[in-house]
Amino acid sequence: MNWKWMPAAVLCVAGMAVPAAAQRSHGYWFVAPGGATSGAHTRFSLHMGGGGEIALRRGVALGLEAGAWGLPNDYIDSVIGIASLNGTYHFLPSRDDKWDPFATAGYSLAFRSGTRNMVNYGGGFNYWFQPSVAVRVEFRDHYSDRLHLWGLRFGLSFRDLMP
Repeated sequence: MNWKWMPAAVLCVAGMAVPAAAQRSHGYWFVAPGGATSGAHTRFSLHMGGGGEIALRRGVALGLEAGAWGLPNDYIDSVIGIASLNGTYHFLPSRDDKWDPFATAGYSLAFRSGTRNMVNYGGGFNYWFQPSVAVRVEFRDHYSDRLHLWGLRFGLSFRDLMP
């Protein structure tokens, strides 16, 4: 394995730390009623999960999330896991703004007994009604080979909860 790039990577991350401190790194939980659409057919679905974002540069963040997606009438037997790595852009990146609209896109991996590579995209907003707690509303679609697993997410975002 070639480790020559390691010092440059460490300097790059350290250089991002100061600008990121003024932005919004945060975690979130959500529940998302939605659907599984393939062709002209849609089945009602439910997606629950959580994740977090690390602010990198003004407005730009890197996020990870994981959740469980399934059909509500048979959730346990139909549930699959979905893990995602996303880039997110926050249009109002100041910590002083109550409204925090964003757009996101990235890679998703669906898994149960096998795996499926997917892309995801979406957008929404956080409304910071308290300095460390926000209401989160978002639309997200995970897509692969004419299959859309989409949902309207409702949840909470949180930051700075540790003393």
